[in-house]
Parts: sequence; C-alpha cells; structure tokens
Amino acid sequence: MNYKELFSKLEEKQSDLALFMGVMSKINKEKKRLAVIRIVLFSCGFLGSIIAFIPVFNTLYVNLVQSGFMSFVSLLFSDLEIVLSNLDSFIFILFENLPVIWIVLSLFIVWVFLESLRYLFRNITFIYKYNH
Repeated sequence: MNYKELFSKLEEKQSDLALFMGVMSKINKEKKRLAVIRIVLFSCGFLGSIIAFIPVFNTLYVNLVQSGFMSFVSLLFSDLEIVLSNLDSFIFILFENLPVIWIVLSLFIVWVFLESLRYLFRNITFIYKYNH
C-alpha cells in the first residue's frame, strides 16, 4: 500500500477542522492565562496606589499648611475685598507657596490608581467574555 492510498481514505475537512479547533482552543487558553496574569499585576498596582494614596495626600495637606498656602486660601473667605484689591499679588503668592513636588506626586498616585483600575476592568471583561 502506498502513501496515496493510505491518505486518500482520510477525510480532509474533519482533520483540518479538528486541527483548527485545537489551535484556536490553545490560543484562547493562552489569551485567558495572559489576562489572568495582567489582572494580578494590575491588582497589585491598584492596591499599591490605594496604600500610597493616604500617606501621600496626608503629607500634601501638611505641606500645604506649612507653606502657608492654606492661610492664603482662607483669606478668600474671610477678607475677599482685600484679596480682590490686590488680586495680582495674591495669585502670585498662591503660586509661590504651592508644594509642587507633592502635588505632582499626588497626581501621579491618582494616575496610577485610575490606569490600574481601567486595565483591571478591561481584563476582567476579557476573561468574562471568554468564559461565557
């Protein structure tokens, strides 16, 4: 018996379909595994940003108070007429007393929090889509 006769008895469509289904199931399993890994990583980033959130904003508040920024902002509510008469100087003093490094750090923590949350939800919906 030669190879032509041996392979002529096989149904090509079924073997192609079985191969295709096997390859697609492996691809889907790998996508799901990568999504689970991403969920774990972004969950760690999410939890890390939540943990860093409280001390960073507490330090930001302390620096705002120490720099005198909060005192100047309170002038807006107590002596609005004086503030309006010297508005240019007041705005300059406000910007001069901002703790820029802590504001940038706080915004970075917020950005990490929101990005982690976005990627976390994206990967959770990806896994949910493949489970159902």
